[in-house]
Amino acid sequence: MVEIRVDNEITLRTVVLSDALPVFELIDANRERFRWLPRMIEMKTVEDERRWIEEALTLDDGSSGFLIMVDNDIAGGVGHGPVEQNGDVNVGYWLAAEYEGRGIVTRSCAVVVDQLFEREVGRRAMIRAGRDNVRSRAVAERLGFTLDENEHETMELEDGPTEMVAYAMRAADWPGPEQFARRRKP
Repeated sequence: MVEIRVDNEITLRTVVLSDALPVFELIDANRERFRWLPRMIEMKTVEDERRWIEEALTLDDGSSGFLIMVDNDIAGGVGHGPVEQNGDVNVGYWLAAEYEGRGIVTRSCAVVVDQLFEREVGRRAMIRAGRDNVRSRAVAERLGFTLDENEHETMELEDGPTEMVAYAMRAADWPGPEQFARRRKP
């Protein structure tokens, strides 16, 4: 198991099979807010989550995912996909409602993005969000990602298609995770 200390409140750690029940319970309790994440909506049972974890643990595609642990409780997840053919790497995240508004996702993402650039993975980090997903877009903006006006796509959600937006960050423009540690809300 890999653990990365973000700060005195947050630790990122790799998922293990014994996380299936608590992760599923967190997803199930926050299902409505995860409408933007089709993979989360597909989790209908603990066994679905267990199968997903088993599959994720066997992947060798360069992707990386972590649970966001806040004071030893699972609060959400953050990670990145494999390098795409064009050199982009998608960064994604999710957070339970009770942990919102504390800068947890921003600080966690900053560490993941920093690791991508330290390891020279891909040519730029991307964050994609539904155009109307204000909270997710705010994370990308707080991290200093730039809205990429050339990226236009639609994602099919349970309630129909939604327009997506993409934010980009190049390694040369990345200020480092310490820039975001000071932005924590009390």
